[in-house]
Amino acid sequence: MKTDRLDGERLLEKLKRHYRVERGGWSVVRCRAWKKKTPGTCIGSWNVSKERLAHRVRMHSLLVTQGLKLKVKRAPGLCFDGLTLCDARALPEQPKAELERERQRLVLVERQIEELEANRRERLKSPRTEAEHRVVHLMRLGAIGPASAWLLVMEFFGWRAFRNRREPPPSPDW
Repeated sequence: MKTDRLDGERLLEKLKRHYRVERGGWSVVRCRAWKKKTPGTCIGSWNVSKERLAHRVRMHSLLVTQGLKLKVKRAPGLCFDGLTLCDARALPEQPKAELERERQRLVLVERQIEELEANRRERLKSPRTEAEHRVVHLMRLGAIGPASAWLLVMEFFGWRAFRNRREPPPSPDW
């Protein structure tokens, strides 16, 4: 039977073995610091996509509190004027106003995502850097689209050079 006490004891034992520099304990994995991203990474578009999801979830939650289930897809097509509650009353003004504010924020975020994707498409039409050439090369495989190729190259292959298959080399900024 598995308990938290047994898990805690195993973790403590592994920690002791690690500090005694024994084999079989933990392996140290060095990760590059999150805030030290290379320029041109896709973190910006990832953050904006996360923000888009947050606005959609907020709108969906506001609708559920009123007893409505409406799929929130793209912001420009959303209209809250004709919505009625289950008892045929109109949607109250305060939730409707808050939904409209969230819709406006969603429109802005979707426009920013479009701009980021258009910028990436332009950069890939005439690649100038080695990383952009790698992205184009990965996209030729057929099973990898522009977003995945960009993510792989910019976040993984863009700044790492592996000494062997087990451990990436330490970064010079550590």
